[in-house]
Amino acid sequence: KPDKRGENWLAYVDYVNSLVIEGITVGITKSMSFLSVQINIPYNKHHGYPPIFDIRVDLRDRDVIFDPSIQGNVRGNGIRNILDTIIEDFISISIQMPRLDTTSGGDYLVEIKDQFVMFGAFQVMNKNFEDILEATNEFIDQYQDKEFLWKETLSESFQKFL
Repeated sequence: KPDKRGENWLAYVDYVNSLVIEGITVGITKSMSFLSVQINIPYNKHHGYPPIFDIRVDLRDRDVIFDPSIQGNVRGNGIRNILDTIIEDFISISIQMPRLDTTSGGDYLVEIKDQFVMFGAFQVMNKNFEDILEATNEFIDQYQDKEFLWKETLSESFQKFL
């Protein structure tokens, strides 16, 4: 509904809003791209960069586990949880900037989440995370033939021997 300022004013506000949305989107996607590079295994190996996360392999109750876990967990300290929290922090920029086209408040979250470029950046991040999962599974798989060393008790091994 046009106000006393006229149609030109509404077009100007829409134009400024589109600039704000574009700026927020660029900021978030650049941040996500940077984080995505940080977890890109081939890129980091090629450049000799150390891993961004320090993960310990541990034996607990005869199971090989990663500490922290690679996937998300209930404690919220898994690598997936950490990445999701960082991404949520990037996206929270869109709720920090108040809308310019209304006096009743609001934010740009809906418009930002609808940006196709955001979806693409998130997919690259997920692909790099899947590469991490695959690398950890390959690491564990290389010890499958020695699994009996931590899966079986000494008495079980002795009974098999007999």
